[in-house]
Amino acid sequence: ASGTAVRIGDVLEQMRGAAKTSFEIAVHPGRLRPLNVPRSAGDASTLKELTGWRPTRTLTDLVGALLEY
Repeated sequence: ASGTAVRIGDVLEQMRGAAKTSFEIAVHPGRLRPLNVPRSAGDASTLKELTGWRPTRTLTDLVGALLEY
């Protein structure tokens, strides 16, 4: 919850760049939902204020950890 919105396509491209194996992304038109939330970003400001928590990993770190898992 960095407060900064990131396009899912950009996350997929990060995954593609970090992956050890190439892969294709296929969109199944029948599974698409109408766009009812044009933009969404997490906000951890209350958590930060109440606990002093700060993120220690970047999105790139998380993508790498996900692929490693």
